[in-house]
Order: sequence, then C-alpha cells, then structure tokens
Amino acid sequence: MSITIEDNKNTAIKNAFYIQNCVSFTINNVSVPLANSIRRTMLSDIPCIAFDDTWIDDDSKRSIVITKNTSGIHNEFLSHRLSLIPINRYGRITRDSLEIETIFNTKTNKREFSFNSEKEIPIFKLDIQNTSETSLKKNNYGLVEVHTSHIEYDDFISDIDTSLYFQPDLYIKETLDEDEYIILNMLKDNEELELIMKPTVGLGSDNARYCTVGTVSYKFNIDEEKVDNVFNQMIQAQNNERIEKKLNTFNEEEIAVKRNSFMLLDKDRVYKSNTYKQPNSFHYCVESIGVLPSNQIVYDSLSMIRVRLQDIKQSFTGFLKGDSGIGGTYNSITIYNNKEPIIFNKVNVYQSIDNLLGYKIVIQNNNHTMGNIINHYINMLFTNTHMDISEKNTIPNFDSLDLNSIDLYDYNQSVLEHCGYKMPHPLKQEIEFKLKLSSRISEFEMFQLYEEYSLELNKMYDIQTTDIGLISDLEKQKIIIIYAFVKSIQSIQEIVTNLLKQWTSETSRVGQEINEPSFTIKDNIVTDPLVTDPSVTDPSDIDIQQISEEELVQ
Repeated sequence: MSITIEDNKNTAIKNAFYIQNCVSFTINNVSVPLANSIRRTMLSDIPCIAFDDTWIDDDSKRSIVITKNTSGIHNEFLSHRLSLIPINRYGRITRDSLEIETIFNTKTNKREFSFNSEKEIPIFKLDIQNTSETSLKKNNYGLVEVHTSHIEYDDFISDIDTSLYFQPDLYIKETLDEDEYIILNMLKDNEELELIMKPTVGLGSDNARYCTVGTVSYKFNIDEEKVDNVFNQMIQAQNNERIEKKLNTFNEEEIAVKRNSFMLLDKDRVYKSNTYKQPNSFHYCVESIGVLPSNQIVYDSLSMIRVRLQDIKQSFTGFLKGDSGIGGTYNSITIYNNKEPIIFNKVNVYQSIDNLLGYKIVIQNNNHTMGNIINHYINMLFTNTHMDISEKNTIPNFDSLDLNSIDLYDYNQSVLEHCGYKMPHPLKQEIEFKLKLSSRISEFEMFQLYEEYSLELNKMYDIQTTDIGLISDLEKQKIIIIYAFVKSIQSIQEIVTNLLKQWTSETSRVGQEINEPSFTIKDNIVTDPLVTDPSVTDPSDIDIQQISEEELVQ
C-alpha cells in the first residue's frame, strides 16, 4: 500500500497553503471499506473545539451566555451562529491553550474527550454598542457590523491577541491578501450586544459545529492504460451486434462521436482494481474550514481509526484460562464468558439461535465506520469468499503475513463459512456481527485451531486463571471465532499504522511534517499493534503432547 500527496495544481495559492487547507492525495492498494472509513472519520470522528449553543439553566455550565442583546437577532439564532465559528488551532499557542485529551471510559464503554486543563481554557467575550460615541466603523447604512475580529479575551487575560483563534477567511487572505472576517450580527443605532463564550470539545457525529472539514471526498482512480482497450471492446461488441442484424458497422465519424460520449459518461467506470475487480486506488480531496490543517486532519483520522479499533479489541474482557483438558494431555485451555451484567459491556458474544447457528458479536457505541471495515477484513482473512476450499489441504498460519501485500486473500485461512454485520437501528450506535465456523472443518482440525488460537489469545490478553472443566465444541468454536475477529482488528491496525508512517514521510517531503495527532491519547495504545510481548513464550517452544485424530475422537 502507498499514500502520496499530489502536486498543487492551483497557481493562485502557494504550496504551503495547499497542503494545510485543501490537500489532495492518493492511496493505493487498500480496500474500499478502509477508504470509506477514512472519509467518514474525517467527517464525524475527529475531536474539535467549538462554542456549544445548547441551553442549560445554570449559567456557569453554559458555553454561550448572552447577558444583553437588543439587536434584531434573537438569542437562540445568535447562539447558533456563534456555535459555527471555526476556532483556529493551527499554531502551537492555540493548540496548547485548547489541548484535547481522550481516554476510554470502561464504566460507560465510551471514548471521552475533554480539555487537558479545564482551568486554562480561554474565555472569550463580545461587548459592542452602536452609539454616537462608538469608535467602531459603520457601513453605508449606519450599521455596526459585528465580526469575529471583535471577539476578545475575558478581562483577566486581555493582553493576548485573539486573532490567533479567529482568523479571516483563509482563501481570500491567500488569494486577495484581504482580511475578510465572519459577520455575526449588525447593530442599529443604540443597539447593544454583550456575551461570554467558553469553548467545548465534541465530535462531528454529535453536532455539525464540531466538524473540521468543509469538503472531504474520494473517488476511484481511473486506469488510463485500460481506457482505450475497454472502449475498443465496446465498439467491437456493438459492431458484432450490427453485423448480426445485417447493418453497416460504425464509420470513423460515428466512432469519434461515441468516443466523446464514452469519455464523458463511462470513462470513470474504468477504475484501477485488484485481481477480484475491487477498486483499490483512491483520490482524496480534503478541505479544512480553518480549525485544523488539512494534513493534520488526515493524520487525526487515521489515528482515530486505530484508537477505535483498540477500544473494541480491549473490550473482550471475558476470557478465562485453566489447566484442565482431555485426559490431562492438553493444558492452557481458554474460554470466553460475557461479564455480568452484560448491559455494561461494550462487547458481548452470544450463540446465535437463528438459522445461521453461529455466534453473534454485539458492539456498543459503534456504527458502519468500524462495522464495514472489520467485516471486510474478516472475510478477506478468514472466510472462503474467493477461495476454492477443495484445493486447500492445510490451514495456513500468519507467520509470513505481509499486510503490504496487494492481495491479502493469499493469506486467507478459510476457517469461517460466513461473516456479516448489521446496524439494527440507524439511531442506535450498535453493530451486530454474525459469524459461523466452516462446516468443512473436521473435529481434529477444530481442536488444532482452538489450541493454536488459545495460545495466541493468551499473548494478546492478560487472562485470569481459574478452574475449568472439560470444554464443549461450542466453546472451542467461540474461541476460534473471537480470535478471527480480534486478529482481523489487529491486521487493520497494522495497515493504518503503516499509512500513518507514510503520511508522516509524505508531509515531511513537502515541508509540512505531521507526526502526532492534534489530541493526546491517554490510553496505553500500542504503536505497532502486531508486536507482541517478547517475554511471552512462542507457541512453538511449548511442549504439548501430540494427539492423533483417532485419540481425539475417542
């Protein structure tokens, strides 16, 4: 996989402005679900600063407190306008004074975002009057235009320049070198406006005021090498049809007309794809609204995907292990039980009682952004969607897994017969996966998989030891399915980590290096999620008595 920042094609803006405010880049050899998750995360899952217009009776807890307003705009409408003001966090001064931190709350099963220091949050004010004594400039109609440039710090730190937080329109400043600020209100004669504003932290999924981008889009990159070939095949097919109908074939003039039509309407259908005709090359355009630089937004989106995946992975907390087994010949067995009460769990695993007869994994506080990408990589690595299982005599392992490979289906283990997911209700942040072990796996193969995957899970998690009796085949199937789920999450994390490293390299190449997110992650997130603890013994070094298939069946 690769990620490349494209050259600036707009001669009206400088390269530095292009990188920071309207960057375009290409990602190659990644899946459509991952490409779409990056876009969705930029839109709705990057922590941002804004004024909150939510009404709270207690003034001390309200973000916007209007103490006097005699203008023509009522308080609710004015509060809404104020909430949409972009608060600039490009520079180190504004970033440090509005530093965001995040941590996963295990009690609520939600990732929480807050200011690093509530006491150091700057408080802003507007105190403007349109009187005969005012020094403010009036327009041709005698109105005082209230701009974001009029916002000041509260008195106790009024010596700091607020223009760092509320900057003029970036594009007009770059192209015309003029300061064009956002108009908030207009005051007639003897009208007054007095208010206090305190920034808050939120996500775009909570409210549009916390969205960091104006435009974020991606499209499939056209495979220019195939365009002519596809057009010629289309003309040949139509000519063959005309010959069958005893009509003349297209002449050069008619072919030229059809070529123009093809280039306008059908050329975009000829996109770059992998062996299975799935798009794998994407062109992105990311435009900032002036809260964070575009190159920072891209880095933050990849960081948030990795964090969200880690939250899910670490929420599998129901593992237990023991030393019992079959005839005392098999140790370190592992089972999984949902912790009680289950309503407080982020992740729950159930046996499915519908026609699937597999297992359900239900994840709270997540939506299609994570659901689609996890489902795709489970199918890529563990189901036989594109595999001929009859030609596969052995189940491969991940020892040689190369996540930079163009075709990850080469590493498919084909242990699952089915994996799918749904979001039961569009307004409830909950996704439900259904997975079923392949019916072609023999009892002996299932035992081998269970043995291998149990050891791997013991590496990944700090599992409590307890007394466990003999376990059923259903318990073994559950462990195999959970491993497939967790391993797929780890694989996505590694891919995203590689993209983060490449983005840092690319931004460094263009002189605008970004090597950390705009927020502080308080959790212990592993930088390289596939690196395991070296102190844990490798499964190949553990002396486990070999059991023949006949002995296991007996």
